[in-house]
Amino acid sequence: MVKEDAIKAHQKKLEVLRNKVKERKQEVLDSIDLDALLANPKVYLDKLTKEFYKSNKGVLQEAVKLGNSLAEKMLK
Repeated sequence: MVKEDAIKAHQKKLEVLRNKVKERKQEVLDSIDLDALLANPKVYLDKLTKEFYKSNKGVLQEAVKLGNSLAEKMLK
């Protein structure tokens, strides 16, 4: 039961993080400059990817910590 509770708690926390990233993803998608994308796709997408990572770095790091924490609980 303890492992089941840990998994359920993990899933709830992960859902919160997932929703944060989805919201931010839509903001990035809405801000895409098609002219710049078509002019130089690689450079533009590299820049967009870096901006997305930078704006979501804390959430992504939290998700990694959450995954590590769950793994440790499962291995006990």
